[in-house]
Amino acid sequence: MESRRIVVADEMWIESLGGPLVGSSNRVFRLWAGAQGRSFAVEDYSTDYDFACDVKEFIEKRTFLGEEIFVMGDEPLRTFFVRRNEHKIFLLRQIWSNVEFDEVKSYIVEYEADIEKKCLQNSINFIFPPGGICIFDSALGGEGKYIEIECEDKVSSVIYTYRIQEKRFDFIVHEVVLG
Repeated sequence: MESRRIVVADEMWIESLGGPLVGSSNRVFRLWAGAQGRSFAVEDYSTDYDFACDVKEFIEKRTFLGEEIFVMGDEPLRTFFVRRNEHKIFLLRQIWSNVEFDEVKSYIVEYEADIEKKCLQNSINFIFPPGGICIFDSALGGEGKYIEIECEDKVSSVIYTYRIQEKRFDFIVHEVVLG
């Protein structure tokens, strides 16, 4: 039976200092050269960071070192992880807000069904490799901080992306649904 356990704290922030966040296997994370260099995987770009910055959507699937990765594009946004249960996690990317974050989080949890119906921007299918994925700042690469979402076996997922623009805040929400 597949393990779908999400191993992140129930709630945590990750900062992006220079660009999009990347989700990849631990192997790709360790080889990612960030803004300081170029791995042999991205010949058409001057750095791995440039490769990540070339996405056009809020989330895109790409191939790097023969493996699928995903890039959460747009801007270097502060990102908050909220684990809903063992099958679902939200990545909330703050564009701007003039309210306490708990209010935004409560809104997203309370209106989850409405958000899914009204605000969908795009989605990708993504296979979590055995061992799970690392989510990290594309500018820093394998030496930077990262969040790990573990799974013992290969697990299918869908990542839905929403844009929530309210009078008091503006967020991009990535909903990761495992299984």
